[in-house]
Amino acid sequence: MKTTVNIRFLVLIFFVCLTSNFSLHAQTNDSAYLIGKYKLKKIVDGDTFNFENLSKSTRLVCLDTEEIYKGKKAEENTLKISEKWPDFYYEKKGDSKMPVKSNSPFGYAAYLWANKFMSGVDSVILEIDDNERTTDLYDRTLVYVIIEKNNERINYNLECVRNGYSPYFSKYGDSKRFHNDFVEAQ
Repeated sequence: MKTTVNIRFLVLIFFVCLTSNFSLHAQTNDSAYLIGKYKLKKIVDGDTFNFENLSKSTRLVCLDTEEIYKGKKAEENTLKISEKWPDFYYEKKGDSKMPVKSNSPFGYAAYLWANKFMSGVDSVILEIDDNERTTDLYDRTLVYVIIEKNNERINYNLECVRNGYSPYFSKYGDSKRFHNDFVEAQ
């Protein structure tokens, strides 16, 4: 009799977990994915950050923001191309059937948004998606950037997509941990 009750209880718990939004993959605090907690050193662009005491540059997994001008004249150069963006783009594109990978006002907008998003954030949590793909072709560590604001953990990568600064980019494969969240965000 007691065994029957225990089995029924376990079946009930299993059913509740199965039918609810309970998801082990949505958790962002699993130590198997944790790289560590780091201070942000530099936002290179919307999908590349540098952190103190981390020897490699990082590439934010599942993101591909547009390219930006770098240096002291970044804003000035961006304003110049913004004024005549279609002409600038089609001149760069020429007869190519491929999209142009060039500096764009959209990249600069993503850069500004990233800076605003990270404003007031003292440190971030860096996590990997899985142990199979941890670096890109340029040996940058592929990471999710998790911030804590108002006692809430926020995945920067997801918010970048949700806010329209990047598509859900699967060059390195679909997210194994947050695929459904990225699809919904896009």
